[in-house]
Amino acid sequence: MPYITSKKRATTAAAVLASLVALPQPLQAQDDDETLEEIVVTGSRIQRDPNAIAAQPVQSVSAEDIQLSGEFSVSDIVNDVPALLSSTTSENAQDAGIAAGTNVLNLRVLGANRTLVLVDGRRHVAGVAGTQSVDVGSIPVKLIERVEVLTGGASAVYGADAVSGVVNFILKDDYEGFDIDAMTGMSGDSDAN
Repeated sequence: MPYITSKKRATTAAAVLASLVALPQPLQAQDDDETLEEIVVTGSRIQRDPNAIAAQPVQSVSAEDIQLSGEFSVSDIVNDVPALLSSTTSENAQDAGIAAGTNVLNLRVLGANRTLVLVDGRRHVAGVAGTQSVDVGSIPVKLIERVEVLTGGASAVYGADAVSGVVNFILKDDYEGFDIDAMTGMSGDSDAN
């Protein structure tokens, strides 16, 4: 083995030291990589109810509420909202001077012409001849995800036809296949099955 002088030892040690310093040092070891799966907030000041901070409350009827109601027509379903109690259903349409079988929404008894009906945030085509009233019977019940009812003057946002408020039908956008629904009934006297 050759003899190494102290001068060569110092040069070799300096070269080794310089090469170690030049290598990038990782801040964390690769074994410490963890993916954060879930964050649980136990206390917060974040508002959870949009009606708590909204200027006007929005009432909502979900698809589950619609299914549990057992009603066939959309107007019968939303008639459970107190502001829509005066809406015209297919049964009382002729009494209101509207064609039979028409379902028209009437918010706060201010008239069907002053109730704006939206489908997915867009205006729906009028369904009653000579008026701006929308026949909500043309909206398929099985496609409704929820119905949002804004019961206040919304004419500043939506225009003059929203004086009494807005009814917005949010439809399901991931609907595939088909849905079959069957019902049967009998009168209380066990006849007319």
